[in-house]
Amino acid sequence: MLNELKRAEKELPHTYRVKELKECLDSKDISLVAIDVDNTVVDTSPFYKDYVRRINIELAPEIDANKDPELIADEVSNIIWTSYREGGYKPLLIAERYIDALTEYTQGNLKDSLLLRIKAHFSDFYLKSPMVFGGTPKFINSFLASGKAIVFHSHAQDEWTEIKVREIEKECGLDKYDITLPYLGTPLEEDKDTQSWLKAYSLAEEYYGVNIKPENVLNIGDNWKADIYPGLKAGCR
Repeated sequence: MLNELKRAEKELPHTYRVKELKECLDSKDISLVAIDVDNTVVDTSPFYKDYVRRINIELAPEIDANKDPELIADEVSNIIWTSYREGGYKPLLIAERYIDALTEYTQGNLKDSLLLRIKAHFSDFYLKSPMVFGGTPKFINSFLASGKAIVFHSHAQDEWTEIKVREIEKECGLDKYDITLPYLGTPLEEDKDTQSWLKAYSLAEEYYGVNIKPENVLNIGDNWKADIYPGLKAGCR
């Protein structure tokens, strides 16, 4: 795969100050860039919130016919985000988290008919990718054009991680060069920790056929606990 990347380096679109970036990375002996996916290169939060709000509005009349649907939507959403924060921002399957929140909101009086509708509503959530951030192609392609390997690491099911990575590659124009990038999906029941990041580095090492040490890795993410601290603990930059 490194050969394909080298052939495409000078032709990749959407790059920015590649010479300066390469000089900076080379000065730090960086050979691999390990990148978190959700809310780092794809806009997952609005995607998540849109699904939640639509089902909130749809179910509101059955939850409480005497209450403003918008108010119900806001109150249920607040339970979800509070639970997410108090749980240390650890992800949970969206239907499961929503059912927990609505059960709390209805004080345990959640109808079976609503459960079926909730599951149906979220059935295609993990079959598509959130929108790729507008700056992602320039971000990714600049690293590739500087000659650096990339691996993605997401705290999500492997299948959904692949869908997101394939969408990123498409938006970056990498599909035109038959370039695919490696990724690791850490299951939700496991922690996205130092060991999982080391696993991602090892996966990249095998994928690219090069020797990669943690001290030669640049970790990028939006979450200190799940992305930055585990990388630093592993020995990366």
